[in-house]
Formats: sequence, C-alpha cells, structure tokens
Amino acid sequence: MKSVITFLILVNSFYIDSQVTEEWTLRHDGPLNYHDEALELCLDINNNIVVTGSIKSLNTDDGDYCTISYSQNGITNWIRTYHHKYDWSNSVAAYSNGNISVTGSSVTDSTSNDIVTILYSNSGNTQWIRRYNLPDNSVEIGIDNKFDSFGNIIILGKKERPAEKDLILLKYSSIGSLLWDKFLISSNNTSEYAEKILIDANDNIFLTGSSGSNLLLIKMGSNGEIIFNKFYSYNSSGSTAGKDLCIDNAGNIY
Repeated sequence: MKSVITFLILVNSFYIDSQVTEEWTLRHDGPLNYHDEALELCLDINNNIVVTGSIKSLNTDDGDYCTISYSQNGITNWIRTYHHKYDWSNSVAAYSNGNISVTGSSVTDSTSNDIVTILYSNSGNTQWIRRYNLPDNSVEIGIDNKFDSFGNIIILGKKERPAEKDLILLKYSSIGSLLWDKFLISSNNTSEYAEKILIDANDNIFLTGSSGSNLLLIKMGSNGEIIFNKFYSYNSSGSTAGKDLCIDNAGNIY
C-alpha cells in the first residue's frame, strides 16, 4: 500500500464566532512512491515546522530517516535522510540556537537495532551522528529526545530482552560526546516502557510510561540519578500507562 507524509496546518483567530481555516496542506512522497510516515514534529527558534519520520528510498532497504523543515508559509527549507538498512526516526527536538536533533533506530548488516541520534544545524547541515550499540548486540530503539538548558541532548530509549523491555537514558553533549548512559531495570522482571521525557528549568529529567501493568513516573537529576519513582494502578485487573506529561509554572506534574 502506498502512503505519503501529509501535513495539514489549521489557523484559528480569537473571535468566538470565527471558523478554523486551512492555510496549506503539504505532501511528501518518497522517491519510490511507497510507504512514508511522519512520527513527530516540533517548531524551531524561527517557527519553522520540523517533521521527522521514515521513507523508503531504495528497493533494497526497508526505510530511512527523513527529516524536513518547512517555513510557516509551507515552503520546504530542507530535507535530510539517513540510510543504512532499516531505519526510522521517532523523535525530533529543537534548541534555542536553532539546532535540531532526531533519534530513532537503525539496523546494519553487522548489528541489530541501534539508537542513532543526529544533530542538524538550523540550515540542515549535519553536525554529528552517533550510534549506540550495546556489547551484547541487543535491540535498542530511541523513542524520544529533548535538549536541556546547555544544549545537551537526553535520549529516552528501550532495550528489548527476550521476555522483557528495559529503559535506557542517554545524555550527549552538544558536540556529541556521550556523557552518561543509564539503565532502568525492574527488580521483579517486568517490562518497563516509556513514551515521553520532559526537562524542567533546573534540567531535571521526567519520564512516564509503564512498569508491568502500572503507570510509571520517574524524576532524575541532570547526572542521571533517580530522585523519585512513582507507580499508579487504576485497578487490579487492567493496565495503566503514561503517554505524555507536562509541568506547570508551580512545578506540578501532569
């Protein structure tokens, strides 16, 4: 089945009786006219819309990273792809100096899924590419990424074991040095999975997801130390999971 990446921009004024109007719609169709998918977007410092996901660009591969920057008027600023064998980008983030980071997963002929993180300048120039592969050649996938106040990049990922999943946190400096990696492994052999991370004004790291059948919320310091972890279960018979989170001006977490 063929699909294309489609972006729809809607604008609404502040008048109560006004209607939402469509400003523009864009489609990006990869070179093979095949399956293309957008997975996340963000606004950069200039209010450009930066979208990341995957496209199929070669008959011999299953997908490539694809990141596109659009102006507010829907003009394509740049398109960047990353190709190995089977690659997809899950997350995009923007920093105050204009840099753009993306992370996801990439497979090579010699490794299984690795977490690949790419830093672009605001004009789309590649600053660096980092591949994270554990010695046991296990499956690692980048899920989300955010910048802290110093331009460091915190990556949320997962490691898949035969029966469970473990959380991985990576922190890269602005020049691509790996500052630390942390593993969050349950003591009772349940799977941990997280969807989103958030960085507060003090560079503390929050993440939410699930641990077994419970909602999971973790707060970590800027050096990766755990400050607290909280679990919540709605009832004993079902599963509960956090999908996203935000912090208000008083520091409350939702």
